[in-house]
Amino acid sequence: PPLSLDAVDAQFDRVIAHNARRIPGHRAWAIEPAGSTTAVGLIALLRSDNHADLGFMLVPAAQRRRYCTHAV
Repeated sequence: PPLSLDAVDAQFDRVIAHNARRIPGHRAWAIEPAGSTTAVGLIALLRSDNHADLGFMLVPAAQRRRYCTHAV
């Protein structure tokens, strides 16, 4: 099920705090449509020993608009 806006805000705050520490591991970036300063989601790189996973989260209104394809 989709996350609530409060849950997304809390997760995004945790990601920003992790990125600010500049330690190895996971990284995340906001996804913003071209010409906008409003984030519609995030893309995350999750790294461990010998592999990495790439994940996306988008607000419902931004789904099926190829933002993830362009973000990669």
